[in-house]
Amino acid sequence: MPDELPIGYYHTNFCKLLAFVQNRYHDLLTHAERACIDDFHDLTPDAQRLFVRLLTRKGPLYRSDRLAYEEIGETEKALDELSSAGFVFALSRNDGEHEWHRIGVSNAEFPEAADEESKGNNGLDTEAVEVSQASAVDVSDVSVEGAAKDAVLALLTRHELIALLKTGGTSRRSQLVAEATKLPVAAIVQHLPFRVVMTRRLQEVTCFRLLFFGNTHQNLTEFVLRDLGVAPYETYTIDETSRFFTCRDHVEEVRRAYEISDHCHRLLETPDVTHIERFAGDFPEQISVRAMRLLDRTRNQMARQLERMQAEDAALAIYQQSQTHPARERQVRLLIAGDCLGDALLLVNRMLAEPWNEDELEFAYLSKHRILKKLGQPTTPPVRCQPIVNDLVLEAETDLRVEELVRRHYEQQGYQAHYVENALFPGLFGLLFWDVIFSHQPGVFFNEFQRGPVDMFDSRFVSSRQPLIDECFISLSSGNYRHRIRSTFRHKFPAVNYFVHWGMLDEVLLETCLDRIPADHLASVFRQMLRDLRNNRSGFPDLIVFPPGSGYELIEVKGPGDALQKHQRRWFGHFERENIPARVAKVEYAS
Repeated sequence: MPDELPIGYYHTNFCKLLAFVQNRYHDLLTHAERACIDDFHDLTPDAQRLFVRLLTRKGPLYRSDRLAYEEIGETEKALDELSSAGFVFALSRNDGEHEWHRIGVSNAEFPEAADEESKGNNGLDTEAVEVSQASAVDVSDVSVEGAAKDAVLALLTRHELIALLKTGGTSRRSQLVAEATKLPVAAIVQHLPFRVVMTRRLQEVTCFRLLFFGNTHQNLTEFVLRDLGVAPYETYTIDETSRFFTCRDHVEEVRRAYEISDHCHRLLETPDVTHIERFAGDFPEQISVRAMRLLDRTRNQMARQLERMQAEDAALAIYQQSQTHPARERQVRLLIAGDCLGDALLLVNRMLAEPWNEDELEFAYLSKHRILKKLGQPTTPPVRCQPIVNDLVLEAETDLRVEELVRRHYEQQGYQAHYVENALFPGLFGLLFWDVIFSHQPGVFFNEFQRGPVDMFDSRFVSSRQPLIDECFISLSSGNYRHRIRSTFRHKFPAVNYFVHWGMLDEVLLETCLDRIPADHLASVFRQMLRDLRNNRSGFPDLIVFPPGSGYELIEVKGPGDALQKHQRRWFGHFERENIPARVAKVEYAS
């Protein structure tokens, strides 16, 4: 693992990304995107490096006096070149007010860039959060002049604001900014001791990232983390004969879906019922499956927010447009609450006939009983698992979570106890099925930064790899699984995998689990996971405890007022049927 990367590594990585896009998707690029690539290659090395540096920094604006890099000889000359080639605005106090107004407009139009020094990606199952280039302003809500002022003032230090206002030095920075916003743009820029730099052509760069990664939440940081050995990726066969995007319409649909999602997050920061309804009504309709899934997740988020705001009718209307879980579940809940029992029953019957996943199926069974009971019709109560519950009275400690209190409690009783939650069984699954996950299949690996195949959470995953999956279960029957898991643990650490959270698994815990957990228990859990990998990789108990001698037990910890969630209850039902030892530790604090 290298301690540091060679000078110019970020520039090298960006060039790799451009080469991939140009070679793989040349026919899908617009004239502006092709021109962007050509113009970039025409830049001098210093100008290229400076542009890529700007792409990896938090924006939207930068001070020219803080753009010093040892590998870039003349920053000002590079800035002039980038400005002439249309890659940046580099504005000084001598530029006209019209030029400064362009900052406000461009801020709202440009998509996001990420700050590689402040943002990390651990390669686990997270949706990475981008730093928005448009976060400072929104020209739909403020004037262009106000947008420009806000963006520029954010660059100034407290001492520079004091000099600008010619005031005393006792005010807080927020107060100084508030006073400075009263000044015209011309008065502000005349006192700037630096050039204000803003990156351009970010729409093109965002498209390049989308074509390379297949999403907009990954960025050049992936190269860095891989090259440093922090989050290396598995080596797999990249399918050179197929592409993630097959036509330009598909590219635009997915890009638009991500833009809508980003705007939704900003909209929900200060939610307004009318704004949310209007925004949801403008969603595109006829789009690709992948884009529709992104939009449906956004719809669900907006509708859930409307529920919290007691706008039930508006929420229901948006849920009805979504084809992604839990849209139908939320509809049923709203219909029952609104006493629309007939409509709720019709929807529940559709869910029972064609459930989207196991979570929805279970909910539908329970809801049908509830609805029929309200309607006065005969019904048989569904059988629900009744997990073993242990009541614990513990001394509260302000700096410790309840899970840690219970873990220490078991240790004091002579048990080994580990906090594992959703890391243990999914981790063991990922280790045993590693070669299945990264096996060569047509059209599932498109670049070198994937945590798994694109069909990972699709029904095709199992059907297309059934012989390989069968081999894993044969190893569980024969006892060879221990060797396979140990070998993968040693040789793959710390490679990125959807299921393996390396920080939660150490060799001691791994060996104890392989020694104490029977193979048939593992096989049972893994089969259940494979029924619905997306949803069944969560809901596992918080702790695993090992009593002196032999055996193990899974412990779900619930503090005062907390109860089992439906996916947790589903796993406890499975544990009960399969005789897997599990219980709930219900904690009350000693008075």
